[in-house]
Amino acid sequence: MLKEKIIAGMKDFSTTQAKVARFILENPREAPFMTANQMAESVDTSESSVIRFASMLGYSGYPELKEAMKSLLLDQMTTIERMAVYDDDPRESPCHRIMTLDMLDLGESQTNLNPQGIRSWASEVLEAPAIYMAAQRSSLALAGYLSFYLSWFHPSVHQLNDTLIREQMTTAPKGSMMIGISFPRYSRWTVDAMKLGRSLGLTLTAISDSPHNPMTEADPEHVLTAPCRHISFIDSLTAPMSLMNCLIMAVADEMGDEAKKRLQELEELWTENPVYTVK
Repeated sequence: MLKEKIIAGMKDFSTTQAKVARFILENPREAPFMTANQMAESVDTSESSVIRFASMLGYSGYPELKEAMKSLLLDQMTTIERMAVYDDDPRESPCHRIMTLDMLDLGESQTNLNPQGIRSWASEVLEAPAIYMAAQRSSLALAGYLSFYLSWFHPSVHQLNDTLIREQMTTAPKGSMMIGISFPRYSRWTVDAMKLGRSLGLTLTAISDSPHNPMTEADPEHVLTAPCRHISFIDSLTAPMSLMNCLIMAVADEMGDEAKKRLQELEELWTENPVYTVK
């Protein structure tokens, strides 16, 4: 989200802040590995000015801005390049570092959450005659999870097949919704699927890390976001998975007593045809 924060705030930056901002955007491979003092020297300002710039963007300090700069760099790199620049703190175990980064994503996701937008989306999901999931690569796990639980409450939930997508989509009932899920590095297939959905007149939902993700080329009615921080060669989907939980619960809440009735029916079905075991 760093790039979006800088672009959104550029018109309000002081001359010094604008110099720091431009340096970060124009030097994505060097900036993440500089100290605050080194960056200050590069733009001919003071270290305290660089630290204040980090705070103005909403970061707790320069170390958090440095992590954001690294994420901005990793968005543009191959998996091998990501692994090469991953910088473990020798004072901290890799597991602790990973969980710390995931918690930062969850905190940012909670701060930027739009409950009213999610409620509106849930209402449209329940009104749609069919739901179609478009996702590839690591985002496929998110689509599978969302499909699994939405199918408990919606009679027609489908995951699109990369081979049969056109055949699946041309039979979509009028008013159906397509949900595209893609996080950096963005899947070209998912972007193209969303464009196909737009050409067929479907209602579109884009789920990604930014309001300015490539799926917005299809002009979706809904754009839902959660931060997705790269950890070495891994796409950390902790915050996106939490968003999936919010969406599922919003649908159940929107259904009210009907959701409870449906869950009771499922429990009876699972009991009659044993699905789970006990200790």
